[in-house]
Amino acid sequence: MISNYKFFFLCIFFFSQCSVYYLEEKKNLKPNHSAIDKEISYELIGWETNENRELASLLLKAFHTSGKFKKISSYVKSDLDMRVQIILESSPRFQILFGESPEPVSWMVERKLGSFSLYILNRVAAMQSLFIIPVFVKNDDTILFRIWKKNRLIGEYVYPAHSLYVIGWVSLFLRWSDDRETLDKHYSDIVHQFIEDTREVY
Repeated sequence: MISNYKFFFLCIFFFSQCSVYYLEEKKNLKPNHSAIDKEISYELIGWETNENRELASLLLKAFHTSGKFKKISSYVKSDLDMRVQIILESSPRFQILFGESPEPVSWMVERKLGSFSLYILNRVAAMQSLFIIPVFVKNDDTILFRIWKKNRLIGEYVYPAHSLYVIGWVSLFLRWSDDRETLDKHYSDIVHQFIEDTREVY
């Protein structure tokens, strides 16, 4: 019984100490200091979990600190004509250690048989080796921005936010080089790219 508790807390430790790497190429945006001079409201969709809410807050922080808009407010508290929906399109994924995935197993088997097989082999090898062999989990999330004007859709813009999670003994030695500390920079870049891509839309 004691060994089971030790294994449980060991799992929690590894899960909390995973390394995170963002797989998108870093873009050097040309600074544009001119303001858009528009009032907009925002609506968040698909950011319900605690982790996702933290990421959504980084996006909103980038909007507010950009200084590009005259006013930014929540959609539920605003009657502005211009609205931006910020939608997280999460890729189906499997839980590493705790419970089952919310997506049916058939999704991965039917659509990504090769990736699913490698994932199963990786997870079995990691648990059999007490995480000397790390677990690798790739998230293929995307962020979709929809711009509405007077309830009419006038634009859609998609930006990938792919990441790789590494869990196990190796991740403890890689924490110094992961992207966790620069998380806000990645999401800020997405917002600034969106702003530059949509200057002529508003």
